[in-house]
Amino acid sequence: MLIKENKSIERLVTLTTPTDIKNVGFKLDENYMIALTPDNAAKAFECIKRNKRYEKSSYEVYYNKLNKSLRDYSREELENILWRVARSNSTRSSNENISVMADWVFKNLTQFLKRLENGDATLVDELAAIKGLSRKEKSLSSKICSYLCELEFKQSKFAVNDTVVRRILPYYFKYYGISAENKALEKYSYSEIMALIDKIAEKLPEKMNYTEIDRIIWYCYRNDPVRSEIAVAMSR
Repeated sequence: MLIKENKSIERLVTLTTPTDIKNVGFKLDENYMIALTPDNAAKAFECIKRNKRYEKSSYEVYYNKLNKSLRDYSREELENILWRVARSNSTRSSNENISVMADWVFKNLTQFLKRLENGDATLVDELAAIKGLSRKEKSLSSKICSYLCELEFKQSKFAVNDTVVRRILPYYFKYYGISAENKALEKYSYSEIMALIDKIAEKLPEKMNYTEIDRIIWYCYRNDPVRSEIAVAMSR
């Protein structure tokens, strides 16, 4: 699986790598993919902070402005913060679906927060498929749980499940020798995806949390089509 060290291959792999990522100097693995290391995670966070588009998420600004626990949010305030999570992450979720999810969270707020604090992975699949939604909200539900857990409890207990992550994760499965069922990640439950990410984390030489792994994969591959395509090809 390893690409033999070759400058021409390195130039090809990094052909569409954004300038900010090139300038920071991320550590690469033997295949010129982004290595999963705490130092690379710190560099990804730094790039995000410097990028005006991402410097401050609207849901974080809103949470800090209200300056109170989620358990004290009104129904309207809950919908507002869920709406901001959706729009900050371009999930393309309809306002109607966000409203349905806000209703469910508000009605089950005590249990929702308890499960959030406990890192209950089944919460994400449940929230994604509640009655009244016009589609399954897999990506948005994972981001709601991940970001609200970080804001409310200052803990990283949920991984983000979006198209970039699902596209790139199989490369790291193969790189670290992790076996997975021969089916698209879209068909995995959230709990199954979390279990696979946990296996990656166990293989890493240094401890990393879900947020650190997510930021590397999301920020470093989202606008790098050549590296992404090579990662996908090498995962097969």
